[in-house]
Amino acid sequence: MIEQSRLKKTGRFILEQKRVRLMLHKHPDGDVMGSCLGLARFLAAKGVDVGVFGNFEDRPAKFDFLPGFEDIVTGRDEIGNAEFADTLYMVVDSTGADRTGFAEGDFRRQLRIDHHIGGAEYDDLDLVDTSYAATTLLIADLLRVLDESAIDEGVATCLYTGLMTDTGGFRYSSTDAHAFRTAAFLVEAGADPAYCANLVNDRRNPQYLTLLANAINSVSYHEDGKVALLLLRPEDLPEAVRPEFGKDEFINLPRSLESVRVVVQMKKSLKDGDWKVGFRGKGEVNVQAVAADLGGGGHFSASGCELVGPQDETMERVLARVAQALREAGL
Repeated sequence: MIEQSRLKKTGRFILEQKRVRLMLHKHPDGDVMGSCLGLARFLAAKGVDVGVFGNFEDRPAKFDFLPGFEDIVTGRDEIGNAEFADTLYMVVDSTGADRTGFAEGDFRRQLRIDHHIGGAEYDDLDLVDTSYAATTLLIADLLRVLDESAIDEGVATCLYTGLMTDTGGFRYSSTDAHAFRTAAFLVEAGADPAYCANLVNDRRNPQYLTLLANAINSVSYHEDGKVALLLLRPEDLPEAVRPEFGKDEFINLPRSLESVRVVVQMKKSLKDGDWKVGFRGKGEVNVQAVAADLGGGGHFSASGCELVGPQDETMERVLARVAQALREAGL
């Protein structure tokens, strides 16, 4: 964990800024949504001019209950605008600006708060530590050092939601005593566990069952059943269901099978046909290394990348690297 003195130094620097913009990563999950929206709410209460950028079209509706969700903007109008040159742009829960929809070099002043392996280094004040189960956990530590009393119900709800989702409902191997202690503090500060869990997990439309059936039927097994592959393509769905494609996550479904050590999900883009590839392990296989070799990143047991190419070639390339990772793990 990061020492309190370092947290205070970075936190005070952020509070001194006249203008701060927090950047969501592409395909935003609960951790980045909770991190950015919770931190933004805290900073705004401290008088900082703060906003949240999401330079892409997809906004995961299951997080629309988080305070500040409706205020997210693309931020595209700031690129190259000299008026905003002194703004501090913060890469949150991401290895670099290239994961945000912007490019490295788009902004003059940057800072990073993250718990992922590797990535860009922007400043000596960056807060990056892979021992944290979630970036929201790191931010909770940061805000508690700065002013614990300023963590209101809205901030607590954002941070709890990110912590809950990035630990798989406190089931993943990254979940530790610090995560539970912080979750308890956030509940005491106003977060409602049932409310957060229900809104994230239990709001489905009728199309969900069609998407679920398609995902289950797409599963194939490789490496003597040690690898389960989901192949998700919009063209496999009825036209009426295609607008919902990609809004739900099915990668963890085969993970519960006893023989499966790694799950691979290949999801075809609705627009350009590129592939979003996700990897999930059970703590034995380093899927972060797999994703990194393919141009992505993440955690030891949960990672991803984006690839371009024909389906069969992409699948062969991905499965070959996963097979190598299995051998490296002695499986």
